[in-house]
Amino acid sequence: MKYGICILGVIPVFKNPALESEIISQLLFGETFEVFEQRGALVRIRSAHDRYEGWIDSRQCEAMDAEEFHDLSERTHPIVDDPSAVIVRDGFEFPVVRGGILPRNEHGQFAFNSKGYHVQGNFSYPLEAPFQAADVARIAVRYLNCPYFWGGRSPFGIDCSGFVQAVFRCLGIRLNRDAYQQIHQGDEVSGLHDARFGDVVFFSSAGQGVTHVGIVWQPGYMIHSAIRVRIERLDEKGIFSDIERRYTHQLIAIRRMAEIV
Repeated sequence: MKYGICILGVIPVFKNPALESEIISQLLFGETFEVFEQRGALVRIRSAHDRYEGWIDSRQCEAMDAEEFHDLSERTHPIVDDPSAVIVRDGFEFPVVRGGILPRNEHGQFAFNSKGYHVQGNFSYPLEAPFQAADVARIAVRYLNCPYFWGGRSPFGIDCSGFVQAVFRCLGIRLNRDAYQQIHQGDEVSGLHDARFGDVVFFSSAGQGVTHVGIVWQPGYMIHSAIRVRIERLDEKGIFSDIERRYTHQLIAIRRMAEIV
């Protein structure tokens, strides 16, 4: 296998070639990848969406040829809107989650690898610029109260950078996977006084570099995944947690990934 596609709702991406290894990310339905190494059933891959690398169980995906891989990886596809939907293939149903993509979808029908699929659920194409604040807010609040999960990218468990990545994916903007990578994308914003709704804010804790990320909300607030996806107070010092009644993260940078009006 040199190229592949995730054919299940969500599968784990491991740090090392072992099923008991740390989960560092996830692949969602319809996401494609390149394969660089194989050890038994485990393969080391690079996701086409964000070029993130890790190990997956090859039995949870399907191989595809180079032509189909490049065709699917370069297209813009509809994205599953519902927290969970149902895909039907060969008469069998299986769940997919919000954020999964539907390659070559037309009216709920699509095909790849010579297999036909039907989706039962809502989906939409990424928004096009100019982006409206109300539309971006609608996307972000869909994840409110989703539990925090290290390495997660789904509504049933999502980490801070996964949440930010998911929101901007719905704008057709590809952000990198981790906060320390995302901080090098977009344009610098000089300070919170110049920040706008939708800007991405980066934080440190205990002087450990970039450890957290979220999205600017109303003035004085942000939305982020910490314990769960929630809205909390934000000022020049950092995040003030209403749950812990203290500052939990120090603000270190603000980046503008898109113009939102």
